[in-house]
Amino acid sequence: MNPSLPAPATIAIGENHPDLALTLSVLIDLQDDLRCIGHAPTGSGLLAIAEREPADAYLVDLALDDGSSVPMIQTLRSRQPACVIIAFTGLGNPSLAEQCQRAGCDATLEKNGSVTQLLETLRGLLG
Repeated sequence: MNPSLPAPATIAIGENHPDLALTLSVLIDLQDDLRCIGHAPTGSGLLAIAEREPADAYLVDLALDDGSSVPMIQTLRSRQPACVIIAFTGLGNPSLAEQCQRAGCDATLEKNGSVTQLLETLRGLLG
């Protein structure tokens, strides 16, 4: 890493599908300005990552192996008020965006969206 360049923004991923979690982490690590610091299939696992090394942003599936991510998002938001939280879901329920916003998410993206949209949203929110 060039010391004159700013450090990449750190991202942690909560995703219970191992192939998708790995794909997202590789995609993030391929970006010069982003770095994945870990991924977990559960909300409790993601909170453990956040405790060990707080990330600049969290990409969170709404249905993790230990249940709904909404309570975990609320906990994460209370512990790290300045972080970016993006709900990343395959559930097409129109009320989810509102529920995620109330829980503390900065954005809600559907998994069937484009990679470009995901990266643009991350960068836009990390500003």
